[in-house]
Amino acid sequence: MRKVADLHLHTTASDGSWTPSELVVAAAAAGISCIAVTDHDTVDGVHEALGAGSLHGVEVIAGVELSTVLGGSEVHLLGYLIDPEHDELRSTLDVYRRERERRIHRIVDRLAGAGLILTADEVFALAGGGSPGRPHVARVLVERGYARSVSDAFDKWLAKGRPGYVARARLELPDAVGLVHRAGGLAVCAHPGLLPDGSLLDAAVACGIDGLEVVHSEHDQALQARFDRYARAAGLARTGGSDAHGPGVKDRVRLGDHTVPYEWVEELYRLRREKNEQ
Repeated sequence: MRKVADLHLHTTASDGSWTPSELVVAAAAAGISCIAVTDHDTVDGVHEALGAGSLHGVEVIAGVELSTVLGGSEVHLLGYLIDPEHDELRSTLDVYRRERERRIHRIVDRLAGAGLILTADEVFALAGGGSPGRPHVARVLVERGYARSVSDAFDKWLAKGRPGYVARARLELPDAVGLVHRAGGLAVCAHPGLLPDGSLLDAAVACGIDGLEVVHSEHDQALQARFDRYARAAGLARTGGSDAHGPGVKDRVRLGDHTVPYEWVEELYRLRREKNEQ
């Protein structure tokens, strides 16, 4: 059977509902040979996933999804094959974790101004020690009866322009690319089909990214073909994955529905090896 990989996955270390071990078990059950743990602005789930991967025969790649900004627009950057113990990486992520916590307090205050009563402690409890974000606030809103679902909570209260929206602090994309490289990894532009401006992709390449996420749950076949051609022409590595967060978060996005051939993983290893030899 051909080996496949899912290189964009989240756990309870950020805004997913699987623990890292549960994610690995689910991947094994889905017949996925290799996964990348790419939690938002944290690497806290990587070690547990690596241990579970050894037990269940699933190759686990240490990764992260960084929230960055380029020209005033949000660009998500995936870091692959990073050293999760890299001092600069961890210290930078600690700064942004504290900023995420402050943001939760601001969101709760804004929602209170709109008549919705909840506490930051409820959100932190739901995050369970992981990196807190708007999805955790959304789940509390559902529990409190202020929204029918997580997506409804975003639409009514948390999306940009809604009463509870608070912008988050983000790294500049060139700085984030450099950080990933110094941590020994490869920097890949996440879900380019969601970029607000097509010219941002060319600008991201100019910032030194190594790869492009071709396959994603928000990319239809036409977009996948377009980004595959772009990556080949630009000499970028190709990656892809489901961006699954687990049950109750993005229920329509299922583990195993958006995989890539294992040969793409081998290309990542080859590229990193070449960069380290330079």
